[in-house]
Amino acid sequence: MSLFPPYFGQRLKGKRVAIFVDYAFEDLEVMFPKIRLEEEGCEVLVVGGHPAGQKYTGKHGYPVKSTHTIADVDVATVDGLI
Repeated sequence: MSLFPPYFGQRLKGKRVAIFVDYAFEDLEVMFPKIRLEEEGCEVLVVGGHPAGQKYTGKHGYPVKSTHTIADVDVATVDGLI
């Protein structure tokens, strides 16, 4: 018997959310939502102002790589923005 309902972990499957990042981002404001959204099946786009694949480091040292540049993202295809 599971402690979680059968849909747990897939409530956002098929949804796309963009998270904007830049150098010295607040780590918890990016990493916590990113991890939780991914756990729920959401596709998370990490969007930066520099070329895709750029590594950004948060104020407390957590790194994240961008998956897209701002110009690459069509807002009509995104369900949410952080």
